[in-house]
Amino acid sequence: AAAGGLTLVVGGALTLAISLALDTGRYAELSRAVAPSWTGAVGLALLGALLLPNAIVYAITVGVGPGFALGRGTSVGAWNVDIDTVPALPLLAALPDGGTPPYATLAVPVLAGIVIGLVLVRRLDSEDERGVLSAAGWAALAAVGVALLLGVAAYLAGGPLGSGRLATVGPSGWLAAAYAAVELGVVAAVAAAAARFRRRPA
Repeated sequence: AAAGGLTLVVGGALTLAISLALDTGRYAELSRAVAPSWTGAVGLALLGALLLPNAIVYAITVGVGPGFALGRGTSVGAWNVDIDTVPALPLLAALPDGGTPPYATLAVPVLAGIVIGLVLVRRLDSEDERGVLSAAGWAALAAVGVALLLGVAAYLAGGPLGSGRLATVGPSGWLAAAYAAVELGVVAAVAAAAARFRRRPA
């Protein structure tokens, strides 16, 4: 389960980094506008570092499916992106312009599910009598555990910023957990079953 969770975090971080790299001009423009002096730039960098864990969680929820909201009129999910007025934060240069996010983000939970299944099977001793269905069941259970942790992280990463336009910010914890449980569970179970079938004692 830990390996699957780590895969989600690394995948979310890579997704965020690639999104920022694809729009470095916008990032630089926002940075200059918000913090024209070096002291402001230092403060902005510290703020970005504080928000980075939240941004990674947001990126993961996009790959899982439900995504997140960023105030009234702005939502980013796996199948649809609606962008309205957002705060002038350089980190938000990672937001897609509209339409749909990069489809590579959808590969993150799939890869995490495969990792969960394969790692679980590798930990089973070759003499273990548990069969294909048992391995699949344990892998699915481990995946659900990862999904619950993602749900908690998503809940903690969101919350209103005042009562106005940014009253709704962040992903839904229960939606992120539910989507992840299904996706990770199915993929992990299939991966574990396939790997266990190949490793069965002759």
